[in-house]
Amino acid sequence: MKTGIEIYISIVLITIMSVLCSSFMVADVKAADARDAYYSYYTAIDNSGCAEAIVNACISDAGDNGYQLSVEEVGDADAPLYKITFIWKYKITMLGVNTPHTIVGYIHG
Repeated sequence: MKTGIEIYISIVLITIMSVLCSSFMVADVKAADARDAYYSYYTAIDNSGCAEAIVNACISDAGDNGYQLSVEEVGDADAPLYKITFIWKYKITMLGVNTPHTIVGYIHG
């Protein structure tokens, strides 16, 4: 009887740990996807010379994919500098974690 209870508890604990580990792996994959999306938008905006049409297309695409992207000019007219702010949510549903993370980059125009 004691062995049966130990086996049952072991199976329950292994199941819980497996679900938690898979939740962490999913969160890590989504974080990597968010970083890849940021670098994709950053590269597109940088290669376009911060063209307004490309910036607006990137902002729209980011919104469609569940991210927030903003581009603002922070430099002066002689040396334009653009600040790119990318916000995404880090989620681990099993633990109730849902925190926003921000990546900030700058492009010389």
